[in-house]
Amino acid sequence: MQGFPLHGFEPDDLFEQEIDSWSTADEQKSLKQDSSITPDPAKKYRDNQLRVVRESRDYQLDFLQHALMPGREIIDISPAYQRRLRWDRKKKSLLIESFLMNIPVPPIFMFERDYNEFEVIDGRQRLDSIKSFLSNDFALIGLEYWPELNGSRFQDLPPVLKKGLLRRSLNAVILLAESSEGENEQDETGIDVRRVLFDRLNTGGIRLNPQELRNALYPGSLNGLLVRLSRSKAFTQTWGIPPYRAGEEENPPKELLDNRLYATLADCELV
Repeated sequence: MQGFPLHGFEPDDLFEQEIDSWSTADEQKSLKQDSSITPDPAKKYRDNQLRVVRESRDYQLDFLQHALMPGREIIDISPAYQRRLRWDRKKKSLLIESFLMNIPVPPIFMFERDYNEFEVIDGRQRLDSIKSFLSNDFALIGLEYWPELNGSRFQDLPPVLKKGLLRRSLNAVILLAESSEGENEQDETGIDVRRVLFDRLNTGGIRLNPQELRNALYPGSLNGLLVRLSRSKAFTQTWGIPPYRAGEEENPPKELLDNRLYATLADCELV
């Protein structure tokens, strides 16, 4: 993490522990609030079942290349509740290597918000990696079993590898929430199923911190303002965060991904 020019010192482990303590305090507060609520479990079970239709599909990377094309996206990989992009180039490269080796990749989860129009609930990092590599946006690095391909972009691969890669598939679990009106994403219980699923699906990996949860559950003008202010020149200079660059939302530079305040949305929490 970068230094703090305003105070003239480098942050140490104590400051990082302070950031972590924000999460602990919010979790303890949540537990305390939950303990005071005692609804009838049987009635709650009857009245609060989420009605979710699920189906599974296999998408070849050839299809995803077109589905994620700018300006004509069939799949929205950055709905408002998504966390920021976190994968660096090596992680993206290892995913591509997994496809080349025909190693099964965990499925992604998507919500069908309209006919043949989807938004990603879980799997943004994987889809962004696929999109970026097939668009020749980065060269492979750190490959463990195909080191001879290090430094290669998609356009540099031998034709047989390009064809083989495009034939690989990624499994997707498609979710569609039933509602009494059939017009919105909320279940008849009043719960936004997309955000519930996003929260629960992400608990298996890097658990969302409180600010990432707020970003997911409470999108809107205030949340958008926090994000904009966190990328302002005065704020980034004060907290030693790399300055804003046009297009960073889709392709953040490595130094930005490595900044802990940015990567964890702690910058927005500070705002």
